[in-house]
Amino acid sequence: MSTEHIPFIEAENYEAFRTLLPTLPASYAEWQAGQAGRLRECRSAAREVNEVRVRPDLFARWCDDRNEAPSLALLYRHAHAEGLPPDGRHRFDGTADPWGSATTELQQRR
Repeated sequence: MSTEHIPFIEAENYEAFRTLLPTLPASYAEWQAGQAGRLRECRSAAREVNEVRVRPDLFARWCDDRNEAPSLALLYRHAHAEGLPPDGRHRFDGTADPWGSATTELQQRR
């Protein structure tokens, strides 16, 4: 099962995100409704969903570090990066070897 990391914006940070991303819905309620639809879509496609709490200051710094202008697509990429375990690998989605190169080497010897 693949894991999708989606941004969770807290209500008190929404206006700061709207400053960074003027294309966000006008109200926090509209944003929440859109995200609820995204959650349903992921779950109906049998994907695990991880809502990742994002902060506007850290997102802005993350964009600056990449010399990129903030965008909704980058917000999702940021949430994905923040949602990964420290080693950068998903544990159960089958897209990466969760145990590292030792397992990969063992499989290649077979």
